[in-house]
Amino acid sequence: MRRLGNIVCLLMAISLAISSCDKKKDGVYTLTVLSTTDMHGQIFDLDYRGNHRPSIYSISYAVDSIRNQVGKDNVVLVDAGDFSQGDNSGFYFNYINTSALHPFPEMVHYMDYDAVCIGNHDIESGHEVYDRTRAKLNKYGIPYLGGNAIRDDNGQPYFDLYKIVKKNGLKVAILGFTNPLIEKWTLEERWSGMHFEELIPLVQQDVDMVREKENPDVVIVVVHDGVGKDDGSTPEFHGLNLFNTLQGVDFLVCGHDHKPNVHENEDICLLNPSGSCKDMGVGTITLTYDNGKLVSKKLSAKLDQIDGSKVDEKMKKKFAKEYEMVRSFTMDKIGVIDTDIWTRDAFGGMSHYMNLVHKVSLFCYPAEISLAAPLAIDAHVHKGDFSYNDIFTLYPYENKIYVIKMTGEEIKNYLEYSYNHWIQSPSVNGHVLKINETKDVWTGREGWNLEERYYIFDSAGGLYYKVDVTKPYGQRVQIDALANGKTFKPESTYNVAITSFRVSGGGDMLMKGANIDAKDISSRYVYIYSDIHELLYNYVSRVGSLHFEDVDDPKEIGYWEFAPESAKAIIADDMNLLFGEDREANDIHNVK
Repeated sequence: MRRLGNIVCLLMAISLAISSCDKKKDGVYTLTVLSTTDMHGQIFDLDYRGNHRPSIYSISYAVDSIRNQVGKDNVVLVDAGDFSQGDNSGFYFNYINTSALHPFPEMVHYMDYDAVCIGNHDIESGHEVYDRTRAKLNKYGIPYLGGNAIRDDNGQPYFDLYKIVKKNGLKVAILGFTNPLIEKWTLEERWSGMHFEELIPLVQQDVDMVREKENPDVVIVVVHDGVGKDDGSTPEFHGLNLFNTLQGVDFLVCGHDHKPNVHENEDICLLNPSGSCKDMGVGTITLTYDNGKLVSKKLSAKLDQIDGSKVDEKMKKKFAKEYEMVRSFTMDKIGVIDTDIWTRDAFGGMSHYMNLVHKVSLFCYPAEISLAAPLAIDAHVHKGDFSYNDIFTLYPYENKIYVIKMTGEEIKNYLEYSYNHWIQSPSVNGHVLKINETKDVWTGREGWNLEERYYIFDSAGGLYYKVDVTKPYGQRVQIDALANGKTFKPESTYNVAITSFRVSGGGDMLMKGANIDAKDISSRYVYIYSDIHELLYNYVSRVGSLHFEDVDDPKEIGYWEFAPESAKAIIADDMNLLFGEDREANDIHNVK
C-alpha cells in the first residue's frame, strides 16, 4: 500500500515549486559526488593484532584530497549502508559498551557526510542500536535514509526519505532506500513496527514527488541494493533495473553486493563501490545555465582505488581511544586451542573450523543436528591463546541459534540444495568444486574463484553421511545415521540447530531447499539461543583448553565426506587452484 501523506505533498507541490524556482545565475557548475558503501565496521587502520588494513581513515584522506582539489562546496559525500556491522568494533559498541561514544555517527559527522543510507546489516543490529544512531545523526543534521522502511502505524517512512543540500549555488536532492528483502533475512524483532516496500516503482514515485516539491538541480538516489542483471529476478539486485528506468535522476549509488561496478549514459550514472574501504565512487556532473535555463548536462563516473597507506592522521588520533577500547576487549585471552584453524578447509570437506561451529551449535539443547555454513573464506586462527578476536575472525557476523523441528526428508533436501551450489560433476571441466578462472566479482581477486557465495555452503553436524559427486542433484546426499548411532529416517522429526539468518530466509535454504513455507517457520521453533559469539565464548571459557581431538569426535558431531574416493584427489587439486599449492591446511579426513 502506498504510504499516506504523499497525496498531500503532491497537492502542495506546485506552490512550493514556484517559490523555490529562483532564476539560476548563468554559468558552468561542476559537482563531484563521492560514494562509499559496505564498510562493515572496518573503521580502524589496524586490526586488533596491529596489522595494517584498509579503513575509513584512508577514505577520509581520499575525500579530503578531492575536496582540497575541487573545493569542499563542490563535493557531495554519501554512504550506501552496512556501515557498522561485521567487525569487532561494531559488536563492541553496539552490544558490549553501549554507554561509550559510538564511533559510527561520530566518524560520519567528522567526515561531513551529506547523507547515509541504512543497510540490512544495520537493521540487523536491532532497534536499540539504529534508533540511537539515527538520533545522533539527526542531531548532527545528517539524514539516516531508508524511504522504503514504512511505519505500520501511520504509513510514513521510519527513516528519512530525502535531504536537500546546497552546494555552490546548486540545490541537490539526496533520496535513500534500503534493501526490501530485510524482512526475509532478519528476525522481525529487529524491524518491528515497520515493513519494507520494493524499490520499483516506489523510487520513481518518490523522485517525481521530490522533484516537483523541491525543484532540485541535481538528484542523487542512494540504495542499499545490488546491481544485478536487469532481469528483475529479485528485489535484492535491482540496481540495473533502476538505472535503465529511472527518470529525473543524475546519480544512482548502489551497495550491498560488494561488486565494483560503474554504468554511464548521458542522463544517469550508476556507482557501486566494492566495500570494505577498498575503493570509492567518484561521479562528476557539469551543468551549464544560459539565461536562467539549463542548456547542457555532462556526466561521468568511475571508481577510485583507496591507498590504505595514506590515512587521515588527525582522525586516527581523534579515535585512538575507541580503538584501544575495542583492541583490549577483543584480545583478552579466553582459552587455549591446540591446533591452527583455517577457514578455507571448509570448502574441501570436513574441517576443524566447521566442526567447532557444529560442536557449539549441538550444545544448544535439545539440538540433535546442526546445519551451518562458513562465514569466512580464508581466515586463519593460530594455535595457542584464543581470544574474542579469534571468535570474530572465524565468525564475523551476529547470528542467534534457533532450534527448530525438521523432518529427515527436509534435512536431506536442505543438504542437497546446499551441495548443489557447492559442487558439480567431475565431468564438468574436470572439477568437483564449482570454481572458474575469472576475476572474483566480490573481492576483485584474479585467478580461480568460487562461482557461488560460500555462506550458502551448509554442512551438517550430528550425522554420518556421504556426498556422491557422481550423482545428479537430489541423489547426492546419502545419510546413514545420527552421530549417536540411531538410524536416520526421512519420516522422523528432528531438533535442528540453525542460524537466525537461515530462519529469516537467508540463502533460501529452508524455503527452496527444504521446501518449508516461510509462514510455517515460527510454528517449528523449539528454543532460541543467544548470539553465536556468546555461545563460542562460553564454550571456550568453560573448557579452557580446546582440544580438537574432542571437537572432531564423530560420536558427537558425526562424520561426512565427498565420494567416491577418486573425487577427493580432484577436490584437492581444486583447493590448490583456489588457495595455492603451498597452502597450509589441516587434514582431518582420517577422523572416524
